[in-house]
Amino acid sequence: MKRSTKKFITSSATIFALFTVLSPLTVFADTSTTSQTGGATISLAQNSTIQPVSKSLFDYAYSYTTTVSKVVKNNQRIGYVKQFSILHKVSSYTIGASKEYSLTISLGGEDGTVEVGTSYTSSYSETLNADYSKPSRVAMYGTTTTTKTKTESYYGGRLVSTTYNTSTTASKEYPVVVYN
Repeated sequence: MKRSTKKFITSSATIFALFTVLSPLTVFADTSTTSQTGGATISLAQNSTIQPVSKSLFDYAYSYTTTVSKVVKNNQRIGYVKQFSILHKVSSYTIGASKEYSLTISLGGEDGTVEVGTSYTSSYSETLNADYSKPSRVAMYGTTTTTKTKTESYYGGRLVSTTYNTSTTASKEYPVVVYN
């Protein structure tokens, strides 16, 4: 399959773009820019991803997604641990998990079958102290990342739809005893 390459040159920035029919395209630009190509206007923001919508780029059907904002917050309450979500008067909580790994190999031949197996169990537990005089429960805290993206879809060089999406992910999670 032959790939076509197009080069856009504008007065504010030079953008080198590789257009392929089957895969998305990431465009890197120093600044936001607008380019006229065969009667269609293509606006490219800094570090945009263009996702072709049709099988041919000559149909001028495409969309691109840009990150509008990204907010990272440390030490945020993510939620309560399901098993400890109700308030109780206790002196400690023990949280644990285990995982078993096993491997079995069977060898067969004219004289019969031989099986060799092994297994390994990995476990983790942590005890969290609590004040018995106060009702408490266990919450998960961590770092949250909220990302807002904007997807603009074009057909024939004209904007046909704009969609905003917000997603939040959590990382570096840890349990904490809370008294509320």
